[in-house]
Amino acid sequence: MLIEALRSGEYEQTNGWLRQGDGYCCLGVACDKSGLSEWKIGPRNYRYEGMSTQLPKTVQEWYGFATPSGRCMANFLSLTSLNDSGASFKQIADVIERELKDPKTTMFV
Repeated sequence: MLIEALRSGEYEQTNGWLRQGDGYCCLGVACDKSGLSEWKIGPRNYRYEGMSTQLPKTVQEWYGFATPSGRCMANFLSLTSLNDSGASFKQIADVIERELKDPKTTMFV
């Protein structure tokens, strides 16, 4: 579901926040697709379960992420870091897919 959403072109990409205006970071897409809560407008951005820059605990646990920034074991980068350093949603989806397929590594640590 997350990988498909990142590749869909449905989401405009932003950085620094889970969601700002019409833009989302990759973890904001994760929040949106989880359907566990609703977005609330804050003073500068949107919040999901009170969080604006990292995954709320419920979403983190729902996806199985061990960290609120979506740390990737193989390259020691978080999904947040990839997003904020300019990786496209499609590139991030490729990283997630690669991590899930490699039995020696997991992104969920």
